[in-house]
Amino acid sequence: MGKRKAAPENAPVWEKAFLAALAGTGIVARAAEAAHIETSTAYSLRLVDEAFAERWRLARESAADRMETEALRRAVDGVQEPVFGSGGVGVGTTKVGSIRRYSDTLLIFLLKGIRPDKYRERRELVGGDGGPLKVEWVNDWRGGESA
Repeated sequence: MGKRKAAPENAPVWEKAFLAALAGTGIVARAAEAAHIETSTAYSLRLVDEAFAERWRLARESAADRMETEALRRAVDGVQEPVFGSGGVGVGTTKVGSIRRYSDTLLIFLLKGIRPDKYRERRELVGGDGGPLKVEWVNDWRGGESA
């Protein structure tokens, strides 16, 4: 990729709204909608304006931080969900209480992200009796004998 050109002299009036929305959601299409522009307009400016590209990157980082905070809240603190039951004859279904639900899946993702060496998926191939894996060529495409 070549060196970026200088930024346009007339700074876009939509930039502040775009970056604020991008920091809030992390979604370029939503940010463009909030700024009343096409996504291609923002992508084009990012290609030529190094300072805008950096502000874009920081806005995405801010969005990621917000998402991680929310994921942690749902995984560790949980969320209250309503419980419904019979309100009696002629009353029908009504809210009778609530239950706190936690997200084990979010917790797993957070652990994999913060301690990948400990929680990442691992696969180990071993041979018989746990020894080294023996590789044999069968019907070798090179046309020679089996190794």
